[in-house]
Amino acid sequence: MKTTANGKAALSLMEDDSLVAPASPEVKLADDGARPLSDFLKEIEQIRQTSIAWDINEHTDGISAAGFALKDPIGQIYAVSVPVPSHRFITIKDCLVDLLLQARKSIVLLL
Repeated sequence: MKTTANGKAALSLMEDDSLVAPASPEVKLADDGARPLSDFLKEIEQIRQTSIAWDINEHTDGISAAGFALKDPIGQIYAVSVPVPSHRFITIKDCLVDLLLQARKSIVLLL
């Protein structure tokens, strides 16, 4: 969950103490070059502020993604991301963010 845009977006809707449990196994399984949990929590805070999560070649080399998450009225979390080949991602990421935010707003209005 901590290397995908939709996973990070979903985690951003959880309280810090609740999101550490799902993220910890990935931190423990990562090699010694993995980033610290404190850096991950800073990224989560940024996602909370912008509503957009990023995966830039993290989950799969050559694939990047942007995504968002939301909660339904009973508190279930749903996440959406759009993966794109990384070589094309740079040129469309701003447009992709605009479209994702529009989609999020439309879904929230339906809830």
